[in-house]
Amino acid sequence: MTFRTVIHVLPYGFNMWQIKFENEPTEHSVYGTKYPAVEVARALAKRHSPSQLVVHKEDATIEYEYTYIGDPYPTSG
Repeated sequence: MTFRTVIHVLPYGFNMWQIKFENEPTEHSVYGTKYPAVEVARALAKRHSPSQLVVHKEDATIEYEYTYIGDPYPTSG
Protein backbone atom coordinates (compact mmCIF):
# COMPACT_ATOMS: atom_id res chain seq x y z
CA MET A 1 0.00 0.00 0.00
CA THR A 2 1.30 3.43 -0.94
CA PHE A 3 1.02 6.26 1.54
CA ARG A 4 1.30 9.94 0.90
CA THR A 5 3.00 12.54 3.05
CA VAL A 6 0.61 15.23 4.29
CA ILE A 7 2.09 18.60 5.26
CA HIS A 8 0.08 21.38 6.89
CA VAL A 9 0.74 25.12 7.13
CA LEU A 10 -1.09 26.19 10.29
CA PRO A 11 -1.43 29.31 12.43
CA TYR A 12 0.87 29.17 15.45
CA GLY A 13 0.59 31.46 18.42
CA PHE A 14 0.10 35.13 17.71
CA ASN A 15 0.69 36.01 14.03
CA MET A 16 3.05 33.11 13.36
CA TRP A 17 2.81 30.09 11.07
CA GLN A 18 4.06 26.55 11.46
CA ILE A 19 4.82 23.72 9.07
CA LYS A 20 3.68 20.40 10.48
CA PHE A 21 3.87 16.91 9.05
CA GLU A 22 0.63 15.03 9.73
CA ASN A 23 0.98 12.44 12.51
CA GLU A 24 4.14 14.06 13.88
CA PRO A 25 3.96 15.34 17.46
CA THR A 26 5.89 18.60 16.92
CA GLU A 27 6.10 21.27 14.25
CA HIS A 28 8.76 21.09 11.56
CA SER A 29 9.46 24.84 11.62
CA VAL A 30 7.87 28.18 12.55
CA TYR A 31 7.75 31.43 10.50
CA GLY A 32 6.76 35.02 11.20
CA THR A 33 4.55 35.26 8.12
CA LYS A 34 2.51 32.84 6.04
CA TYR A 35 4.20 33.30 2.66
CA PRO A 36 7.64 31.83 3.56
CA ALA A 37 5.96 28.99 5.44
CA VAL A 38 3.94 28.06 2.35
CA GLU A 39 7.01 28.27 0.08
CA VAL A 40 9.09 26.00 2.34
CA ALA A 41 6.17 23.60 2.79
CA ARG A 42 5.69 23.47 -0.99
CA ALA A 43 9.35 22.51 -1.46
CA LEU A 44 9.05 19.86 1.26
CA ALA A 45 5.92 18.43 -0.37
CA LYS A 46 7.67 18.16 -3.73
CA ARG A 47 10.63 16.39 -2.10
CA HIS A 48 8.40 13.91 -0.21
CA SER A 49 6.02 13.02 -3.05
CA PRO A 50 3.52 11.52 -3.33
CA SER A 51 2.29 14.22 -1.01
CA GLN A 52 -0.41 16.71 -0.18
CA LEU A 53 0.08 20.27 1.06
CA VAL A 54 -2.80 21.65 3.12
CA VAL A 55 -2.72 25.40 3.76
CA HIS A 56 -4.97 26.72 6.53
CA LYS A 57 -6.45 30.15 7.23
CA GLU A 58 -5.89 32.08 10.46
CA ASP A 59 -8.97 30.40 11.96
CA ALA A 60 -7.39 26.98 11.15
CA THR A 61 -9.98 26.06 8.50
CA ILE A 62 -8.58 24.81 5.20
CA GLU A 63 -7.86 27.54 2.66
CA TYR A 64 -6.55 25.33 -0.17
CA GLU A 65 -4.78 22.05 -0.92
CA TYR A 66 -2.17 20.92 -3.43
CA THR A 67 -1.31 17.37 -4.44
CA TYR A 68 2.12 16.45 -5.77
CA ILE A 69 3.07 13.58 -8.08
CA GLY A 70 1.16 10.35 -8.06
CA ASP A 71 -1.36 10.96 -5.29
CA PRO A 72 -2.58 7.50 -4.26
CA TYR A 73 -5.90 9.05 -3.14
CA PRO A 74 -7.06 11.29 -6.02
CA THR A 75 -10.26 13.22 -5.49
CA SER A 76 -13.22 12.34 -7.69
CA GLY A 77 -14.92 14.89 -9.89
